[in-house]
Amino acid sequence: MQGAASNAGVETVQSLLRITGGDGGFLARAWLAPLLLWHGGKDAVVGAVELATRIIGGFPQRRWDGPQPRSDEEVVDAWTCAAQVLVFDADAASRQPE
Repeated sequence: MQGAASNAGVETVQSLLRITGGDGGFLARAWLAPLLLWHGGKDAVVGAVELATRIIGGFPQRRWDGPQPRSDEEVVDAWTCAAQVLVFDADAASRQPE
């Protein structure tokens, strides 16, 4: 496809973005983080790292900005997604504040 995004990839991102403010928004934001990392590109990677950092940052108080998790399983899913992004993002510059 010579670098063009597939319809499936674009639709997945759009679907997750549409529900980030709703009842399933916590999990949608968690799943969006590794998806953005997978898509690549500097802006997508920075967005993935920002989402992952916010997820991890919510754990000490078990409180996250935006929709809250509906179950412990969603919390585990979110931690797994965030950890994957932070482990697989090899570009340390994307984790540094500007």
